[in-house]
Order: sequence, then C-alpha cells, then structure tokens
Amino acid sequence: MNERTEYKGYKGGDQIKREVCRDAKDFVMKLPKDKFSELVEILKQAWKEGELKAGDDAINAVLAWETKDNDKLSKAIAIVAVINGIYSTFVKNKDYVAMAQRLAGRDFEPSSVEDLCANKEGGAQYYSFATKYMSFKYPDSYPIYDSYLQNFVKGREKICLDGYGRYEEYKSRIGTIRNKLDPENKLFANYKEFDQVMWLLLKLLCKYDIQFNENTIVYQVKEALDLY
Repeated sequence: MNERTEYKGYKGGDQIKREVCRDAKDFVMKLPKDKFSELVEILKQAWKEGELKAGDDAINAVLAWETKDNDKLSKAIAIVAVINGIYSTFVKNKDYVAMAQRLAGRDFEPSSVEDLCANKEGGAQYYSFATKYMSFKYPDSYPIYDSYLQNFVKGREKICLDGYGRYEEYKSRIGTIRNKLDPENKLFANYKEFDQVMWLLLKLLCKYDIQFNENTIVYQVKEALDLY
C-alpha cells in the first residue's frame, strides 16, 4: 500500500483532508453494520496497543495528580504542556501560565469549553486545547475538536464548526453521527472512544491510498495499520 500523493487535483494537505474526510462520511454512513463494527474493533485494539495510548496515559496521569492548593498552578502548567505537546493544540509558550491560571482558578473543573477558552482580557482563545482538556476530564460528555473530525462532520455541507462559540453545534452533530453509527451504544464506551476510533480511521484514509470499497476496507485498514 502506498502513501497518498494525490487526491482529486492535489492542492496540499488541507485539501486532501477536506476531500477524503468528506468522501469518508458518505462511505462510512452507508457501510454495513457488521463491516463497521469489525473496523471499530480493529481500530480500538490498534489504539490500545500502539504509541497513541502512551500519550493518553501520560495526560491521564497528570490529570490524576493529587495537589495542595499551593501546587495547583504547577499541576495546571504541566497539564497544558502535556496536552499541547501530544495533541498539538498550538498554545504558545507565552500563554502557558495564563491558560494554567484559568484551569487552576476553576479548580480543574471548568463549566464548559467556552468557559475554559474564553479570555476576557483579549488574549488567545484556545479552542482546540479546551475541547481536548474537557474530553479527558469528562469523556462521556465532551468530544474533542479535531480537523479530521470537523471535516468528517461537515461532509458536503458548507458550514463552519471551527472556533469559539461553535462547540455546541459541533457536539450536537457529532452526537447525531455517533447515534446513527452506534444506535444501541454497544461499540463506543463514550465520546473519547468514538473520537479515537474515528480519528485513527480518518488519519489512515488521508495518509494511505485506501479505496472506499466495502468488500476490502477491513483488509486495507489492517494493511495500513501495519505501516502506520
């Protein structure tokens, strides 16, 4: 299997991501339930056995630190650094302390994505970081924002789901898709597991020249995972 070098008039990585994720939505939403279930189990196992889990384990370990009141800011800075480093949320070095102060000031329990990423002083609004923190803190309630998932959710619709103030719409659409793919709630334990499976699937589809063929998709994904 080859890495993808061109996709319908290649214009760069973002173009490939938009087009592949759009077409993936058309394909996945029509995939027979048994095929989709088989894919999910393969991808869940790959996540548990691969390097991706190590990153999540590191984040969960930092979140679990027991701290006294005077240590809260140190823990918060560590959380910002680890999530930002592993998930590339683009928090700038100069804003680490400000973001950490927001976390510590809310006793690590912000009320919403907007509550964490809003900055009334006019500074940066770190939407991607906020969704990832809330996802780890409350995996049953908060899906992450990710460019792969955003493009998948949008499909062929011309809508904007990126940025401050749009999270509830994004979450609602993610929930609708999850319910359609897993109406009996047997495949995914929570939003976190749904995010992991779909992100890995979309990443593979964008990275490798996988064909949208329901008869071979499981084999192709297995082959791609061996290369990833």
